[in-house]
Amino acid sequence: MNPDLWGRRLADFLRAGLINEGFEVTEPIAEDWGWAMKIKSETPYLWVGCGHYQEHADGYLCFIEPNAPPAWRLFGKMKMTRRIAELQRSVDRILAEEAGIRAK
Repeated sequence: MNPDLWGRRLADFLRAGLINEGFEVTEPIAEDWGWAMKIKSETPYLWVGCGHYQEHADGYLCFIEPNAPPAWRLFGKMKMTRRIAELQRSVDRILAEEAGIRAK
């Protein structure tokens, strides 16, 4: 993978926090932009990505990506929206509680 795109330690940290919050999370897998983890859900799966925010020398980013077929996005939107919101609150809480993280 791309040696200039980091984020494995962040992905491991976030995965442990999400598991502690009750989510079922796969091991991080390397992508060409950083690291991705699937989140088990009753909705089509979601994944969280972690990577290097290249505009800052010590910057990282996390993002949530729903992975659903178009029909599910149309008919299951409310359930998926709630699950994404739950996941977002947990990610925010995990990052906010860590003293070494300066901003989110």
